[in-house]
Amino acid sequence: EVLRCAIERWLAVLGAGLTMVISKKDDDPATDFLMSFRPLKTGHGAKAARTVTSRGVEAVLHKSMGSSDVWPNMVFGFDLCTPWGYATALHEVGHALGLGHEHQREAVRNPDPQPNKDRILRHFRHQENWPDEVAKKNIVDIDTASGQEKPAYPWDPYSIMHYPFPCFALLPNRLFQTGTPRNFDLSRRDIERIRSLYPPGV
Repeated sequence: EVLRCAIERWLAVLGAGLTMVISKKDDDPATDFLMSFRPLKTGHGAKAARTVTSRGVEAVLHKSMGSSDVWPNMVFGFDLCTPWGYATALHEVGHALGLGHEHQREAVRNPDPQPNKDRILRHFRHQENWPDEVAKKNIVDIDTASGQEKPAYPWDPYSIMHYPFPCFALLPNRLFQTGTPRNFDLSRRDIERIRSLYPPGV
């Protein structure tokens, strides 16, 4: 139900003509995204249950590969029945529609925000149980695919596609000396960007 509401939120800003087929069953050929939930892992040494979604057209490739590493291609690692769970669902549906992480977009990483790599890796390693390679992929590395996006929108720290960061995660910037906020809904620029990717009639 939470995921359905998140999908409807995105599709409402796009208008008629776009559908997404997300299922828990693997036997429907129309399924674009096969959804799964990982059980929450707790206890000493447990790895964090992460949330992962294939991005845009990657879903077609991952579906055809059919391996357990990429299919299901929309996996949630925790309960969505909270305000932050709904925000997470919005974030993952944004990936499904083709959006990457706002903090990794090529157009916004010069001059702001620049990641404080060592402290980011240390924080997510100890607080979230993330391996360094996961933190690099989701935070530190620049999303080179975003460089093809036109127009090149300025940094939007209020985007649903932006992670909330503590103050030390970003090197000095003008706006957020205490970190970036938790965002619970689509921002104005999220709506502008998604409409540019899915213009009417396409």
